Amino acid sequence: MTSAPAPWDEPPGGLPGLRLNPHSPSKALRRPNTDTCAFCGHHVWYFDRYDGGRIPLVPREFPAGAVPPRARWSVDGGIARPGDMGRSRCWIAHPAVCPGIAHDGADGDGLAGARRALAWRTRKAVAEGRFTAPLPVSPDEAGGGERGAARTADPGERHILAYAGALLLGPAAIDRIRCVASDGDGGRCDATVHDPNAPYQGVWVETEIPVPSDRAGQQTVWAGRMMWVYVLEGLDHVERMRWKDQRCPGHGSTVSTDPDAVPAEWVRFSPFRDERHILTHRPGTARRGGDDRPPVVPRTRCAGRGCVNGKEGAVPEHELVDGVGWLCWQCRPRHARRERTHRRLRSP
Repeated sequence: MTSAPAPWDEPPGGLPGLRLNPHSPSKALRRPNTDTCAFCGHHVWYFDRYDGGRIPLVPREFPAGAVPPRARWSVDGGIARPGDMGRSRCWIAHPAVCPGIAHDGADGDGLAGARRALAWRTRKAVAEGRFTAPLPVSPDEAGGGERGAARTADPGERHILAYAGALLLGPAAIDRIRCVASDGDGGRCDATVHDPNAPYQGVWVETEIPVPSDRAGQQTVWAGRMMWVYVLEGLDHVERMRWKDQRCPGHGSTVSTDPDAVPAEWVRFSPFRDERHILTHRPGTARRGGDDRPPVVPRTRCAGRGCVNGKEGAVPEHELVDGVGWLCWQCRPRHARRERTHRRLRSP
């Protein structure tokens, strides 16, 4: 008896045109974001995640009532978020049902049946020689749903970036990570994310190698050992987002709307999977954290009563209000309304 493939593994009948909504927070085209899971061989769709990472979803929506609440995901504007957002249909993260990942003690979570069905199809593909399955891994070792390794990654040195409390493994050394934006001619931009002309972008910091959550309390080979990571300290929100999106200064979100030629190549760092990329020696061009910080910029505080807003740098003279000082965008119209009211009251 021949088994039917999973619905999302069936070959598509045609290639629809690609269109990028100008109001979408995500600039990733859908076709470059399709892939097959390295652990089970099933198709997945990668989406940008609400917290800056990327997540592979089962390429099909399901009735929300048939999916456990904690396993529901929604996609809005190209961004994946946990929960169903009150909708009748939802998405499922592929790691939750992947048969190639060890789901210890998860038989009662309502997804065991889906995992058994996918496991049966994976075993059949292995028996027919269509797929070579690796050894089972834990969700943490699988990168928490990220790509196991960026396909376009540099085969040489790869550096680790500390971003928003997470450790991300780059596709190359920090100064050689290439922009993922389209160059306008169907190719990929050749510029690097790192701007050699910028006075400051980050610092190299020595930090303790993190112990994965599923190994907490156990003795590991990394216990108490240190590694060097590149920390984006002192950058504004725009620059941080540019690094997260893996874009050069010319293709940052504030200066360009060009789509991504390839998906961003950052992957969540796991010491089990990425041990060979742990940097235990201080980089030759590294400075210790704090030695490379930008100079302190003076900050002008708003003169409005009780206001805590401020502005960095010198305030132009035309922005000063006579007899008051500098007012922020909230307090300036309030002050103008009060002045008009006072003038009306003073007039005969």
